[in-house]
Order: sequence, then C-alpha cells, then structure tokens
Amino acid sequence: MTLDASGFLGPQEALTALDNVGHFVGLLSPDGTLLEANAPALRAGGITRDDVIGRPFWEAPWWSYSTEAQQRVREAIDAAREGATVRYDAEVMAGDEGRSLITIDFQLTPVRDDDGIVRLLVPEGAPRVTPQESVDPLMASQESWAGLVAELTAARAQTETLRMLASSLASSRTVDEVCAAIADNLAPTVGAVFGNIAVTSTTGDTLHLFQPSDMDRDIADRWISIALDDGSPLGRAVLSGRSVHASDPGDIVERFPAGADDAETMGLQSLAAHPILVENGQVRAAIGLAWNTPTEILDDDVVDPAVALCGAALQRAWVSDESSRLAALLETLLQQAPVGFAFIDRDFRFSHVNERLAETNGLPVADHLGRTIHDVVPQLAEQAVAVLRRVFDDGEALSGIEIRGETAARPGVVRIWEEGFYPVQAPGLGIIGAGVVVVEVTEQRREQAALRDVAERERAIARRLQAGLLPTSTPEVEGYEICARYEAGTAGLRVGGDWYEVVEVRPGDVAIVVGDAVGHDLDAAIAMSQIRNALTGLGHGHDDPAEVVQRLDEYAGHHPDAFASTLFYGRLDPATGELRYTLVGHHPPLLVHPDGRHDWFDATPGPPIGVSAQRLTATCRLDVGDSLICYTDGLIEHHREPIETGRARLLDIATSGAADPLDELVGSILASTPNPERPDDIVVLSIRRTS
Repeated sequence: MTLDASGFLGPQEALTALDNVGHFVGLLSPDGTLLEANAPALRAGGITRDDVIGRPFWEAPWWSYSTEAQQRVREAIDAAREGATVRYDAEVMAGDEGRSLITIDFQLTPVRDDDGIVRLLVPEGAPRVTPQESVDPLMASQESWAGLVAELTAARAQTETLRMLASSLASSRTVDEVCAAIADNLAPTVGAVFGNIAVTSTTGDTLHLFQPSDMDRDIADRWISIALDDGSPLGRAVLSGRSVHASDPGDIVERFPAGADDAETMGLQSLAAHPILVENGQVRAAIGLAWNTPTEILDDDVVDPAVALCGAALQRAWVSDESSRLAALLETLLQQAPVGFAFIDRDFRFSHVNERLAETNGLPVADHLGRTIHDVVPQLAEQAVAVLRRVFDDGEALSGIEIRGETAARPGVVRIWEEGFYPVQAPGLGIIGAGVVVVEVTEQRREQAALRDVAERERAIARRLQAGLLPTSTPEVEGYEICARYEAGTAGLRVGGDWYEVVEVRPGDVAIVVGDAVGHDLDAAIAMSQIRNALTGLGHGHDDPAEVVQRLDEYAGHHPDAFASTLFYGRLDPATGELRYTLVGHHPPLLVHPDGRHDWFDATPGPPIGVSAQRLTATCRLDVGDSLICYTDGLIEHHREPIETGRARLLDIATSGAADPLDELVGSILASTPNPERPDDIVVLSIRRTS
C-alpha cells in the first residue's frame, strides 16, 4: 500500500482499503450522492458499482423495499449534513432478488474539513449478531451470504475490542494509567493472548515494564525493569526503532534466552515488539505482544492501527504529566517571582505592596502605604479606580485588565501592564478591599503588534499571489457579457484553490470553468494550477465535456494533489447559445431569465475529480437576456446554516436583480455572504447573453 506526497492514500489504495474493511462502508457527498461503496456492501446487495455510484443513496437497491425506509435514510442524510452522527437499526434488502431482509446496525457520520464544514458523509453498517429471520427459507442455504455475515460479525467483534481499548485509553490521564490500560486491553484487540509495554527511564538506559493485571505475580515481579541494551525484544525495538518478531519457540530461545523459560510457562509460542515514536523520531517506549501459536507473518493492518492508537494516548499522557510537573514547579516559583502585588482598601489607598510593584511605580514600599492611587501613580489612577469600583460594587474578580501609562520609575516611557483585581471580604464586613496582581507586558504587546504587521504583509502577499494565479482578464465574446470576481478568505495567509477560467478554445467554442481544489493555502494553489494546466491541454484535444473530465480523472490518478477537487466544466457555442456541461462534485450553476424565472443546473452530479464514475454531458441553451451564474462553495456554505439557506439567498438576489447590470448583480451576490470573517474563498462567474 502506498501513500501520496501529502501522506494520504491515493484513490486506488483508498478503494482497496475500503474493500478490506469487514463491514459495509460507503462515501456520500453532503447532498446524499453515493460516491463509493465497498465490496462487502455490493456483495450483500447482489449489485455492482455501476448500479449505485453517482445515484442518491436512498434510491439504492438496499432500501428499495419500502418508501418508509428510503425516507428515513433521507432524514438521516439531512441530519448528518448539519453535523449530527445518526445511528439506528435498519433493514436492508439482501442480494436474493428481494426475498430477504437483514437487520444491520446503521450509522451515518459527517466528515468535516479544517474549517468545520461538512464535506463528506460516511455510511456504515454491520449485521446484528442476533439470529436473522428470513422471509424465504432458501436464505438459510445461501452459503455466500452466511459467510459474509460471519465475516462481518467477526469484524464487528474486533471493532468492539478496539473501541474498548480506545475507551480505556481515553479515560486514562497519566503515563502509568495509560500503560496499565495498554497492558490490560491491547492483546485481544489484535488477536494476541498477552500484551505489555516498556517505557524508558529518565536516564534513558532502563526500561520500566507494565504487565497485565492478571499475569502470574511471580513472573511479573521478575520483569519490573530491564536494561535497555540487554538484548530483549522490547529493548531492541526501542534502540532500533523497528519492530522485532520471534515467530516460534525456537526463535524465542535464540532471540530472547533470558525470558524463554517464562514464555514457555505462560504458553507463549511467538512474540513481537513494536516501537512507539514520539516527536522528532525519538523512541521512548515499545509494546510487546505474544501468541499461543507460531506466527510466521504478522497482520500489520490489524496491529499497526492499534499500536498507533496506544502511541497517541501515551504521547498525550507524557504531555499531561509534564504539564502537571511544571504547574507544581510554577506554583513554587510564583511565591518568589518578581510579580507585582498590592492590597487596595475601599478608599483606594495602598495597605500592602510588595517590592516588585514598588519598583515598578518608582517609589519605596513605605511611600505607598496609606497613600491613594492618585498620589502614587497619577497617570494610571483613572484606569485602575474605574476597575476597582466595579470589583467593589459587583463583588466579582476581573482579570486580564490592561493598564497603560507612565510611572515615576521611567518618566516619559509609556508601559503596559496586565492586571487582575480580586475582591477581599472579611466576616461581617463584606468587601473591605481588593488584591491586585500586576505583570508588565510592554515587550509582549510590542512583539504582538510586530507579528500583526507581519501577518498583514503575508496576507497582502497572498492576495498578490492569488491575483497572479487567476486570469487577468476574460475574452471578449461577441453577443455576451462576462463578469468574474474572486474574494479570498479572511483567516490567515489565504492562497486558496478556488478559480475560474473562460477560454476561447477555437472560434465558436468557448470553455467555461469554475473549480475548487482540495486543500489550503499553497497546497490548494498548486493543485488548482495543475488542474487548470491539465484542462487547457485536454480541452484542445476533446470537445465533449464528459470526455474531457474522464481524461482529467485519469490525470488525477497520477497527480494526487488534484484528487477530490470539484468543478463545473462547460463548452459554449456563442452563435446558438448552446451550452454543453458536466458537474464534477460541484454545486449546480443557476440560470436566470430576464423576467426573473430561473433554472438550476440539476443534471446528475458526478463525484469529485479522480473518483471513478461514468461522466455525463448535459445541454442547455442561453437565450438573449439570460444570465448564467457559476460559483464555489464559499458563497453558499456556512457552518451556522444549512446549504439550502445559502442557495435560497443566492436565488433571491439573482432573480430580483435579473435586469441589473451584470457587474452590479455579481457585486450584490458577493455582498450577500452573511459572514465577512469567512475562512473560505469565493469565486462568482456570470455570463449574460446580450444579443
């Protein structure tokens, strides 16, 4: 199995991985279109990929026995598209010409991108382990189906052990707790009979071992700690950073003579040790596994994910333990640290002050006591007194208050402090004053201002780079007006993957493209550039949009950066207004007539680029006065509202402004986005036929 340059599986490997998952797994677009289904799901229904891929999920044969079942699937898709995970017992039609139904544990899970937007839906299903009733007794004789159910049931059991391990790890906080959870729960997850874990000492020359709680205590007491370089499988795994495998008793004796007797006593006939990597490739622990039978070849597809899960939990625990240690140390240090502190009474006079704050104010401690804030720090008094009044009146602590100005310690220099004000009460007297903690943050604020300047310069560079990647102009097409706008997202250094293109391929043939490349920043820009270049070449060689995109799918198989991107691709005949187009996982364009009537380009949407599917070309016609509006998802998708709301907003503005000048209409559409601080880019491309 290979990984692409970004560390993710390529499209073919991803499909192979899905086919090897033991239960039913699929992949949906947010609107419910089935993009992929794994082999177990297809075999169970007695169908092929061509029967279901590219169609609405609820129309697939699995649900065709009942309109109620189809409606429930549609409702589940609606909920998942809004971010909810949906799970219920469902009946699906088996592959016996509709004679049988089988009950599955069905779950639909949304997959979000880094910006929190739901990009995909993952349907899963596994048969219930209770005996299944069949409408037709012949079902009992279908060995292939029974074998599949047995296979899925076994996979379900393995999944449950993995969930138990994950739950145990999640509830463990310290390194010791995580190691104990691994020792007690890892082995059954990977089909082993024994598991333990060794962690390096602070000196780095010793391994501390954690054994299962049910292990024979006499044996466990002999294996509390071992030298890192004593030749044990665990030590070798830590030192080499590679897994170690002893496949049979003879191999154990040869590789691990010191532990061979105990292994024989415990009935262990093969073992393995797997290193756990932490940051910068450092190995700080190793997991041990053992089986009661010889194991010539380890099932890495089962072992590796479980080891990785344990490694992530252990890394989290190391960070947590270190944070706790530092917090205890910090508490001790703060008692002696030069942090300013004072007690101010209700007359705004200093009752107590420490040396650090006295130095900050430029006066000795004695010159503070009994004097008001106005006397000691006149330039800061107005700010401090306003906060103290709130503390005295409301009785609530206020922290993170910024005070700025001059003191006698450094006349003429404006400094900045972050202060906390805490009410102090006395029995029977109520609030008698406030404690004040003062930390100077002048330099930090200056550094933050400098960083903001750098960030703004980066954003300016990003805008210039994006402008350089997008077309500088659109061609003049006789009888048509064209207006295109791009707006970058506002979060950070945004060089996005949203783009457009209007190219006269040859006289009487104009290519129209709006696309959205997967990824963020430079990765998305690179993917966008690759797709544009590929389309330019493919468009000159092929006239049919579906054929162009099919060639682009083949291209994506060799260029992973292009995989899963979306686009609208059309070819316009200016003389007749005929537009042939195909949708590639993209939102449908909108055609608005001059009288306000409209048509959505709701042709059968194909999956994103690189997902194997039969591409289809649809046709429409632009009459005089018609305006075609193409866009990317940033225009209508927002995490605070459903997509339907965004589409309705676009439709309302486009139809009400159908007679407006085209640039005004596009400007109104862009101005309608409800979130000015949006993370995603937006492209709007509109073409109006004028004669």
